[in-house]
Formats: sequence, C-alpha cells, structure tokens
Amino acid sequence: MDLNEFKIELEKVVDNNHIIKDQDRINRYSQDQHYPLIEEKIPELVVIPESLEEVQQIVIVANQFKIPIIPKSSEKSRYGGTMANNGGLIVDLGKLNRIVSVDDTNMHVVVEPGVTFKQLQNELDNYKLRILPTIFSSSDSIISSYLARYPTYSMAKFEYTDLVVNLEIVLGNGEIFRTGSWASVKSPPVYPYGSSLDFFRIFHGARGGLGIITKASIRVKPKPLVQEIVSVPFFTHKDFVNFVYDVQRKEMGIECIVLNKINALNYLHVEDKSMDFPNWIFLICLEGPQRFPEEKIEYEKEALNRLIKKHSINLKMNNLINQLEQKILNEFNTPQDLKKKSYDLPVYLTLNKFPEIYSIIQNELSQTNEDKTDLGVSIIPVERNRTAYVEFDLYPALNTERQITEFKTLFRNLGELALKAGAIIDIPYGPLKQVVYSKVGNYLALIKDVKDIFDPNNIMNPGKIEKEVI
Repeated sequence: MDLNEFKIELEKVVDNNHIIKDQDRINRYSQDQHYPLIEEKIPELVVIPESLEEVQQIVIVANQFKIPIIPKSSEKSRYGGTMANNGGLIVDLGKLNRIVSVDDTNMHVVVEPGVTFKQLQNELDNYKLRILPTIFSSSDSIISSYLARYPTYSMAKFEYTDLVVNLEIVLGNGEIFRTGSWASVKSPPVYPYGSSLDFFRIFHGARGGLGIITKASIRVKPKPLVQEIVSVPFFTHKDFVNFVYDVQRKEMGIECIVLNKINALNYLHVEDKSMDFPNWIFLICLEGPQRFPEEKIEYEKEALNRLIKKHSINLKMNNLINQLEQKILNEFNTPQDLKKKSYDLPVYLTLNKFPEIYSIIQNELSQTNEDKTDLGVSIIPVERNRTAYVEFDLYPALNTERQITEFKTLFRNLGELALKAGAIIDIPYGPLKQVVYSKVGNYLALIKDVKDIFDPNNIMNPGKIEKEVI
C-alpha cells in the first residue's frame, strides 16, 4: 500500500480541507468509547466528505489502491464496529447531516447519515411527528443505529417492523445504488420493494461492510396527544415473564422496558443500592392518539388493572418510582445522552428462556469473579410474544491489569454460556466476535459470497461481517 501516492490521488477528488492530517485528530478515531477494553486501532487517514459525489470518488480511489475504508457516522464507535482493525481510511460522515425532506402525509423522512436522533426530533416537532428512539444516545446517527438493528423501545407493530424503508448507497465497487421504490427516478422513497430485487435488508447489520449509506428514508409516527406510564413491580426474575406475555397478547401500550433494581437506580444516578425499591419493575407507556386519546388510555388502563389483579400483584409507589417513570417517559420520547459505566452483553432470546439464562449468568459471576461485579439487566420486548432484547450490564472494578485480563476472559465466557443456553448474539465484531463466529457454521461462506458481489476488493470495513481480514 503506497500511502503517499494514495494521499496525492485522494487530494485530487476531495477538498483538501476535508482530509485530516493532524495526528492528534487522527488518534481520536482510534478508540471505541462504548467498549474501552477494545485495543486501540489507529487509522492512516481520516476524510470528512460533504457530498455523495465526494463519497463515490473516495471509494473509487480506495479501490485503486486496495485501501480499507471504515465508514463512521455516529460520534461514538460501539462494540468495535467502526474501528480501523487493518489501518486504512476512516470516512467520517458527520458533515453529511441534511434532513432532505419530511413527508408528514406518508410519515417518512429522508436524511443523510450524519443526522442524529436529537437533530431529527427537533425538526419533527414542527410537524407533530416523532421518531422511534433506540437504546443509545441522542448524538448517534439515526441511519447507522437503525441499520445496526439497535433495539427501539417500541414493541413492534407491523408498520414499524422495518424503520428503514429505502437506501442510497455507494457500493464497495464505487457504483451508486438505490433500493426499493427509490430505484425508480419518478417514485418517492416510501415503499421498500421496487422494480428490482429486494436488496434493502441485505445492508442491515452490515456496518459499512458492503458500502457507504449516503441517504435513507425512515418511517416516523404521529406524536400522541396524551401519554401515561404505568409501572408494575416484581419480586424475582421469574415473576414478570408471564405478565409481560399477557400484556403483549392484548397489544397494550407501545414503548416498554423491564429493569432490575441495579439498572433502575442507575437510571436515577442513585449510588446506594440498598434503597427501598422493587427488585424488578416493568414500565409501559400508554398512548392516546389523535382521536379519542383519553378514552383509549382509559380502557387500556382498565385492561391492565385486570391483568394486575389476575397475577395478584401488589402495586407500590414511592418517590423513586415516580422519578423513574418520568425519566423513562423522557427516554421513550427523546433519547438522552446516557453516561453508562457498564460493559453490556447484548443478547436476543424468547422471554421464557430468560430465567434460566439469568441464573446461568449469575452463577458464573459468583463462581469466577473474585472482585464483586454488579449485574444490571434491561429487557425490551422487540417483537410481541416472540423476541426480547436483553442487556446484561456488568459494573466491574477495573483498576489493575490483572482485573482487566480476568474480566475480558469472564466477558467471553458469559457470551459463550448465553449462546449455549439458547440466546442469540448478533454483533459479529468487537469482544464477542469469536464467540459469534464459532456458532455460525456455513453462514460465513454465504456472507463472503454476498460481500464479494458488493465489495469485490474487500475494502469496506474488512473483518467486521466476515471472518477473514486483509
């Protein structure tokens, strides 16, 4: 790789001011703020394009020199997904941050990859619309968060199953490609299927491994006129499973979350975990739409109260629960910049498997972890009565090299145990990479075949969605 010659060619197609050459600034792209335990990887260059044409030219030149490209649109790298594992060029898409259009009739927006949740919601407030926020912060790119399949707080209904409708992509071979109805010049980007093959889901979870997304149309929803949080406490981790299943069967509410005591109090920044608070708490948001909002909330509350009585649950309220309800309601509506001090193990599972897997995680922590590590849990039902996203949050004390080394081993072991017990991990990079690859079998060959089609020179974020690296 002739880096100097590559720089010369790059300067011919990209404004020189868009190429970062200061080493201190380049070094800032070497860290993963979500997982500080991931080894730093310093890129050779960072470029900040401001147009589709610049992105395309960058990819074309990188193909000529076989330079790895790592697209990055969020402020933070998460799970090692945008780390320059093999050096190369970070393409920072933060300047591509236009809200291209808002269609309040068909309830979709067209945005560039640098648009954040906070930025878009501020604009949607003018149209009485809202986004469906993910579990991460307001400073994250809405496109990369949705394509990475980060869970939203919403129990999926049909119309919100796929929030990304259409994509505009610069593929790894330098071609510009549009999916769904966007493939037709005269059609608006409101329908995921078009005149060509259905490609739009192929790019979900690819983390820039097939191309660079330069625009996307995103589904949004009307703002409710009325909202109310109902919280239901539980004593053990086995108690809430059937109750949540019953709530989902009756399709009550939209956003919901289950928290154990540690994570609930951490939401409130309460250090003293001996405070009087339920061991587990289920919070569900009831919404009143444009027509008869109060009536809808009232009949959902009546139905919810019947379930509470059926399950013999004693409701309790105190000041901390009231504070948590308000905090969670804010989170459901406008994603916050949460400053977490944990290392999260994210898995998907059917909710009936949770008690067994939770007990396995607890047992492993008690047997192998000499330094006490608190275990927080957050659960979001992402498909009604099918799948739940479960985040096991570990709060270790990592003050010495021994503690760091032992925790890395423990973290991998916990991932292995969760998989063996029936959970699914969908992050094929970062600290869980080898754990995932050890279970996928021939799927790796299929991933490679797909990548060879869209990225024949294997320059797009190599090593993230396929096992081998260049």
